[in-house]
Amino acid sequence: MRASAQIERKQISEIFVSNRGEKQTADKHGVSCQTLLQTFRKLGIQNQIEAKTNGVAKMELKILLIAALLSTTLTCACQDQQPAAPAAPATAAPAATQTPTSTNNTTPSATAAPLAAGHLAESYVIGPDDQISINVWKEPPFSGAFAVRPDGMITVPLVGDMLAAGLTPTDLAAQITVKLHKFLQDPVVTVTVTAIKSKLIYLMGEVTKKGPMDMTPGMTVLQAIGMAGTTEYANLKKAYLLRDVNGVRTKIPIHYKEALKGNLQYDIPLKPGDTIVIP
Repeated sequence: MRASAQIERKQISEIFVSNRGEKQTADKHGVSCQTLLQTFRKLGIQNQIEAKTNGVAKMELKILLIAALLSTTLTCACQDQQPAAPAAPATAAPAATQTPTSTNNTTPSATAAPLAAGHLAESYVIGPDDQISINVWKEPPFSGAFAVRPDGMITVPLVGDMLAAGLTPTDLAAQITVKLHKFLQDPVVTVTVTAIKSKLIYLMGEVTKKGPMDMTPGMTVLQAIGMAGTTEYANLKKAYLLRDVNGVRTKIPIHYKEALKGNLQYDIPLKPGDTIVIP
């Protein structure tokens, strides 16, 4: 038996040496000669190996060995194969937001600077008790917040008292610019209205907040009533507006429901000094 096993191993080794391709395949998959012999026994072809010792053709045994090798290789490959994990979906990186940079290095002019005040710089007329901001470009000592006094005047550093009431922010900025020429070269002045205190309206009757109210630009009857609020006893059908027209106190009916429907002709724009009465 021992001699027979030695003959078997020698014959198998000779066959693998004679055919390097099959040996490389066996080495690649880790298949040894002993493993092939065991496989042969499992497949019930041990008699074929013994027949080789009795003169069976070498080619026949070689074919059997290759068949066994392929069978073993396929079996190992099937056992070792594992399902591949699904690849995580690629998430596109968010595009970087680019902040536009200004390339305009032009020095602001006295005419363009008051535009920072919006529409107030063009049409609003400054009045007593209004709060304004004066900014002189690159000159902090001449800049600051100012309250218009009851007499309509303000006090500007080095310039002294100036009349502000009755002027638009643009007109006031132009006058300050002229006066600052004595102290600065090409001053650039901006005037902004920060709080309107000179424009007041009044509410009376069945409202939550009675008395004076600061009037914002473009304020209407509907807005004023909404800000003041009404009581549960308010009769909005009989609400009216009192306004001085050429020195005469005039009573103007307020059509509240029509204004609520979006009919602009009934949402009356307010003027300073108007009084809203809700019985």
